[in-house]
Amino acid sequence: MKRGIVISNELQALIVERALGEAGVERAGGVQLSKKDLSRVARAVIGLSDHFNRIGEPLRGDYMEKEIYRRAYLLYYMGASFAKAATVLSELLETSAFQGSPPRAPNRQAGRKPLSVLDVGSGPGGTSLGALDVMMRLHEPSGLRFTAMDKSRRALDDYEFFMRARAEAANRRQGSQSDEAEPVKVDISSIETSIETAGFSNGCWDIILLADTLNELFSASADPAASRAAFLMRLAAGLTDEGSLVVIEPSLKATSRSLMALRDTIAAAPDLYIGAGCLTAQPCPMLADARGRDWCHAGAHWMRPAVVRQIDMAAGRKKHILKFSYLVIQRRPAQPVEAPDGMTAFRVVGDLRREKGRCRIMLCGEAGCRTAMLLKRDLRESNKTILNVQRGDIIAMDAWDERNDGWRLGTATRVEILRSFNWTGLSQPH
Repeated sequence: MKRGIVISNELQALIVERALGEAGVERAGGVQLSKKDLSRVARAVIGLSDHFNRIGEPLRGDYMEKEIYRRAYLLYYMGASFAKAATVLSELLETSAFQGSPPRAPNRQAGRKPLSVLDVGSGPGGTSLGALDVMMRLHEPSGLRFTAMDKSRRALDDYEFFMRARAEAANRRQGSQSDEAEPVKVDISSIETSIETAGFSNGCWDIILLADTLNELFSASADPAASRAAFLMRLAAGLTDEGSLVVIEPSLKATSRSLMALRDTIAAAPDLYIGAGCLTAQPCPMLADARGRDWCHAGAHWMRPAVVRQIDMAAGRKKHILKFSYLVIQRRPAQPVEAPDGMTAFRVVGDLRREKGRCRIMLCGEAGCRTAMLLKRDLRESNKTILNVQRGDIIAMDAWDERNDGWRLGTATRVEILRSFNWTGLSQPH
């Protein structure tokens, strides 16, 4: 069975409606684009992709204020933001392996304040929608308050539309008038200098989301890395004691390695801790490699919405796996991953490579970051699990040999999967 995030038909239809309007929906006849709309949107998606991947001349101005790019973003990138956020939030909220106690799930109790979520650089709301979906699945909270910050007024209007529509849909399902989502628009011209607008100094945020935004900030600074680190620390100061700051970035090599360096800065700061997706509090072992050829990123599996598949075909792309880098910062120490006695925990940070007579995969943990190799002749029932792991999974392993070219798994090696990154609990529509 395929694993991955599913975006409900209801949400897909809502995105198409918001992007194209009633007339566009009629032309499309559902969640498929008409030939006319598809041609225009596919060209705009290619332009946005080049912009995001820093190919050629960047787009000028705010692309969300240009209707064709706004439509392309909603139709093609909105669902991807949803899926990436849902993947990371499911890891954060479902397990206690990354924090001392999971964020509380507020019930309808007298005097219980809502769970507060701040989305910085929210865009039209894909990240918040993914977070909302996970929270409703895992905890079914009846008290959620979402606040959005973005410099684009049009994006904030879209954000409010989607969040209110999802809250109303949840109310209809439950047959009550709950307060699951209360989007608050914060119109700011500069995220870097206007964070006080949303009350960061109060330590009131249970979750802060920062997706595909950090790399765009402070580019004109004399020291962008230092400025971004200071900004993350300032954001983290706004967390509750049990809160989490979730940073999601593009999987480009330069962007990912910059996030890895920021991770080291945060890990060394007093009173801040790395909650995920790293298993060690030590300096990043991959970043310490003098060759500098690798970068840490994840891959989220999802069931591509119909309109995304349609655009992929027209644009010559295949967005079947969503690659990104991420980091979770917390105010309290993370609870270590507990491996079975005698075994060591590792996160899978590379794709499994099958070669003639062997397989190889990169692992990272307290023992370091190296390539693990299993020869076909050494394959046994106890170690064959290594053939089924995927990037982002957490495994336990023992009895490997140190070699110059990495770790050699042998006939005595045991391998167990402790947690699958692409968790199957979100693979059915809600």
